[in-house]
Amino acid sequence: MAGAAAVIVRREKELVAHFREHRALTTNSAQSTNALQVDENIAFRILRERAIIREASPGLYYLDEPSWEASVRRRRRIAFILITAILAAGVAAFITNMKH
Repeated sequence: MAGAAAVIVRREKELVAHFREHRALTTNSAQSTNALQVDENIAFRILRERAIIREASPGLYYLDEPSWEASVRRRRRIAFILITAILAAGVAAFITNMKH
């Protein structure tokens, strides 16, 4: 499961980089998936659902940079919380074992 999530995150990053390379970053610079040479794969659909890739007009898409940056910050916060919880559980288990 974690491996699949890592692959999706990598593909999302690649897609974001692709939109940046093609300068599809505003409603005025939005482009079609054909012009961008991208498939509407799972990473594309996820980013659309999160409003990171937006449709400026029918069939023309652009990267919403502020939404992408917010998504990156959210992922980092979640990772920090998970790592902290795992470390706390490890310390608690260590202390419990030391008492016995």
